[in-house]
Amino acid sequence: MAPRRSWIFVGAVWLVTRAFFFVVGAVGHAWIREADITVERPPHGALSYWANWDGFHFLYIAQHGYENEQQTSFFPLYPLVLRPLTALGVGAPLAGVLVSTFATFFAFLFFYELARFLRGERVARLATVALAVFPTAFFLNAAYSEAVFLALSGGALWALYAKRDPLNAGLLGYFAALTRSFGVLLVIPVGWEWLRHRKEYGWTALIGVAAPLVGLATYSFYLWRVARQPLLFNIAYERWGRSRKDPVTGFVRGFHRADDGLQYIAHPGRLFGTSSLNPPFWVSNTVAFGAAVLLIVLLAAAVTRLPAGLWLYSAAAALLPMSLPNPVLPLVGLPRYAIAVTPLFVVLGIGLARSRVFAVAWFAASIAFGVLLTLEFVTFRWVA
Repeated sequence: MAPRRSWIFVGAVWLVTRAFFFVVGAVGHAWIREADITVERPPHGALSYWANWDGFHFLYIAQHGYENEQQTSFFPLYPLVLRPLTALGVGAPLAGVLVSTFATFFAFLFFYELARFLRGERVARLATVALAVFPTAFFLNAAYSEAVFLALSGGALWALYAKRDPLNAGLLGYFAALTRSFGVLLVIPVGWEWLRHRKEYGWTALIGVAAPLVGLATYSFYLWRVARQPLLFNIAYERWGRSRKDPVTGFVRGFHRADDGLQYIAHPGRLFGTSSLNPPFWVSNTVAFGAAVLLIVLLAAAVTRLPAGLWLYSAAAALLPMSLPNPVLPLVGLPRYAIAVTPLFVVLGIGLARSRVFAVAWFAASIAFGVLLTLEFVTFRWVA
């Protein structure tokens, strides 16, 4: 059980940062003209502007089930969690926001306790705040699966390292793999720690090692039963315009599109002064390349600062999204996926703890970009 001071600190960070993004979202929704989008609009209801783009699909699946093969790329656990709330009459967008916001508290708590175990309280506090105000951390308020995935994957890593409990780590990894495809990557740290401590953990701990794989297999079995294609979600990625390359190719393509949105970031009025959907997509290329550079820098710094299993997990979780480029948006989704690579935020926290100047500059820039991206999202402009 986390000590009382951990609950208090994490609760304060959760309350302040979630309220901050909600206020920014409400102001943006009230005062900024929406982009011209006629598809993938969420159902009407309270806080529906927090369920844009992918949120539409999560809510549709929660209410109606899978309709087409493209939707199978949205893994089932998050919609399944929403379904009881919608059955009770809670509006789908509100249900999504409530579940995500609730899950975010536990995501922060597990992350804080893991960081405290690895690097002490000062680094843990700075790292948790850095995660909570990361520019795309507003997705943790939205009707997206990010918050639930962070809670489950973070709980798995906390159980594995802080509690030395590979069985419970694997159990949480099972549900993480039902939430996001990358949840299966939790087999890496759990398997690594079992190899290091197999005499202590014993053969029964292999159940925990296998659990994330079983989670993915569970969804695959469902797809085989309904469509006779156990890897249909894999095909769905291609239907969304993604191709299978390598991280270097994705990074290079992202570099070539990195300056697409600079003029709009420098002059946000141009971004919000038009209802065209094109400028937000161009901005996303610039932001995505910045996220790629940040992930690579943190991975390099993490080599000597994280346990080997955590580093391998982080490398896979950071580099695999770069291996699925879109022709127009080479690093599509990467700024959002970056918040799921939580061990790298421990490394960021180490840097923030070493330099007050760097910490002030980082938090100022992070909050500023967070406001910009939140305003984009709640006005139906693409972010990640």
